[in-house]
Amino acid sequence: MPLGREKLLEEIDEHAATPGAKTLVLTGESVNSKLAILAESVARWQTQHPDDLVRRSLSLIACSRFGLSETELLDLQGKKNEEGEHVPLPRRNWMPFYFAAENALAQRSGLLTFGHDYLRQAVERRFFKSENGWKSVRLDLAEWFEAIPETTERKLDELPCLLRDTELHERLVKFLSDIETFLQMRKHQRWKRELHAYWLLLEGRYNPVGIYQNALDAIERDFLDNRFVYVFNEVATFHYYSGRFGGAAQLYRRVLKVQEQLLGKKHPDTLMVKKNLDALLKTIKKPWWKKLF
Repeated sequence: MPLGREKLLEEIDEHAATPGAKTLVLTGESVNSKLAILAESVARWQTQHPDDLVRRSLSLIACSRFGLSETELLDLQGKKNEEGEHVPLPRRNWMPFYFAAENALAQRSGLLTFGHDYLRQAVERRFFKSENGWKSVRLDLAEWFEAIPETTERKLDELPCLLRDTELHERLVKFLSDIETFLQMRKHQRWKRELHAYWLLLEGRYNPVGIYQNALDAIERDFLDNRFVYVFNEVATFHYYSGRFGGAAQLYRRVLKVQEQLLGKKHPDTLMVKKNLDALLKTIKKPWWKKLF
């Protein structure tokens, strides 16, 4: 739940430094007063709990896109043991601070985030004095999500956004051009839109047609025939809806050739691919907007 009036009052009742703070909330205090109240809460957490734990936890949440799960937060704050193995932060170290800050946080779909934007602003003012501060924490998050071997939903939600915000364009291209990642993003409407948005950002410096062509060439021999058709068709469709008609036509031709070999020229699936290719070629020769005149 958002950090509303009741929770602000609870914070003030327990910890506020000035006797008049509660009256300020009841009579509609200014934004600065609310920020000051929450800034005091953050400062109090730092004095009552390990400073690096408070600073690191709140900074990681601030730099994430949708928040972080408790498991993610503990792992991100882990250390290597004597054997050189990564060990997450013990929950017994985390829970005292979590219980102190619980009223100011929100849980959404299992992710911890700030209960109110005033707390986010208080954290930003206290811990992020420069752009380098943001970039350092985002880099840590990006590297953590990059290390996940599977293409998980959390990885799709967080990693490309982190790579974009830290301007790690080469790594963003590498992530987006991974075929399994591409196919996962094509399955979900929001990720599908974001895939187009990321390439709009990158397209002036990178050629998505050539990049996906190289990615397909590298794994083509590992595909079964039906998998080949599906993957190439998905990439072709992506290029088509991005307005890269030449790249789409090139891939549709390859799909059509395979379909004709597998199913025959008269098979309905083959005819459908041919129909799509013919329509695309007509669009290239005479764009749809010219038909209006």
